[in-house]
Amino acid sequence: MSTNTILFVHGGPCSSAKFERLHLSHVNDIIWWDQPRENPDNPWPHLLSAAMQKLDECVQACGGPVHLLTSSFGAQIGANLACSYPEKVRSLVLLAPVFDVGAAYAGLAEAELAARPTDQLSKVLKGYRSCPSVETLWPMVGQLFAIPHIFERLLGELNRTKVDQFMALLGDAEMFDPHFFQITVNSFLATRECILGRYTGPVTAIFGRADSLVPISKTAHELQMRFPQEPIAKRFF
Repeated sequence: MSTNTILFVHGGPCSSAKFERLHLSHVNDIIWWDQPRENPDNPWPHLLSAAMQKLDECVQACGGPVHLLTSSFGAQIGANLACSYPEKVRSLVLLAPVFDVGAAYAGLAEAELAARPTDQLSKVLKGYRSCPSVETLWPMVGQLFAIPHIFERLLGELNRTKVDQFMALLGDAEMFDPHFFQITVNSFLATRECILGRYTGPVTAIFGRADSLVPISKTAHELQMRFPQEPIAKRFF
């Protein structure tokens, strides 16, 4: 490994990096790490521990700190790693970072309702807004993913071929396990600890211009809270 080694932390959580491998295979020095599915009773702490172990392996192999490239919910893992072990992270890039899962799906629901209002989605969104909890989150998520075109809204400006590829991969159990996804998010929401202010290296947050799931307006405060001393470069694609 070189000093330009990049550890990629995918979203999910506990899915895989198969989709990114398809479209970033030309990039050198990327370490593709598929997050493990362990300890179904409380998976989030075990996922963080596995991420730390993988980071250690990369640091030892390349003889110094590595770049972290994260996507979606993987930003939560990457931010925890950078703030907990700043000496091991050369730089941190957050692609469409999701820090608040509930707010992200509520934003997607709002975008869908603005385009195609339905009573069912409006009802579950109102339920979540009035009492944010895992009990109100998953009915909203369930309604969203019952909408046939929701991945086109979720994936924004990706072309039709890439949307179809992503949807096909979601049907692969190695790529995505809906049950483990849900219990990991529940574990995260129950146990998460926001570690602040120890990482002072470069941070870049990259957002889609028309991203309904993670608009920059709802993520900027979280970024500033986690990295208060670092001027964060915000870019759009």
